[in-house]
Amino acid sequence: MSKTLKSIQKTVLSLALIVLCSVSLSTVAKAEWVTDRANGVNYDNKKTGIGVGYAWSYGSSDTVTVRLDKAGDRVTNVRSNSSNLIAQKVYEYTQKNNYNSSATTSYPECYIGVFAKKAGKYTVSFDVVDASGNLKCTKTIAVSTNSKTYKSGILSIKYAGKDAYSYYPYTNVKSGKLSVKMKKGYKLISIERGSYDATGKYVTTPVKNNSKIKLVTKVAYKGDYSYNSSGTISGYIYQHDRLFPNTEIIVKYMNSKTKEEFTEGVTLYTINKKNTLMKP
Repeated sequence: MSKTLKSIQKTVLSLALIVLCSVSLSTVAKAEWVTDRANGVNYDNKKTGIGVGYAWSYGSSDTVTVRLDKAGDRVTNVRSNSSNLIAQKVYEYTQKNNYNSSATTSYPECYIGVFAKKAGKYTVSFDVVDASGNLKCTKTIAVSTNSKTYKSGILSIKYAGKDAYSYYPYTNVKSGKLSVKMKKGYKLISIERGSYDATGKYVTTPVKNNSKIKLVTKVAYKGDYSYNSSGTISGYIYQHDRLFPNTEIIVKYMNSKTKEEFTEGVTLYTINKKNTLMKP
């Protein structure tokens, strides 16, 4: 399976995890990547700066990535050393062929989500087993949190004169003024509008505060994917036309005192009443 197909699968899974009008908060967590060539394990050995009380999800900054070189190998028995840190697999990708950097095949991969109830230093351990379930090795990751519980620095995000979070499950207001106000002690860095173009690529554009924006009313794209499997060309054509086209408002800001940067946002949805996939 190619890296392109893997990327498509990740995109579909990530979209399935978006909650209508959800809030996405993240601090700048940092990882230390290491490789165990003998056992074919590549992973984040150290994770620092995760948010306290921050709910992780697939692909968030508070996840640990583990990649395996051999087909059939899996990550199992994920556990933490404290009841104040929850750790579990939130995503797993497997394939039939071994990893080959010179070919189009990809590698098994999983994400371990971590959720800290309290600030502190913890460890997360996991086992790597082969296709028969035999233990190959055990790895331990150091996890530490920010010094304080995360609190949003945003006072309000308003769209078309209303709280952006009040548009549930979708809005018929297709354009309106976007206004972001910060709490005292926080400085607004930038605002971006994120959406998908006609090719299915996620793109962001800068937005000025207190300016008018347009919401996405259509997220439809198609593509042609093909690959070579043992000399045989295979492939398929795919099409997407979402029922709820989404526009993401991404706000970046900074704590004026500590200079720590944050990213927070809201997803606004419209409803697609003209589905092109219904046409022959």
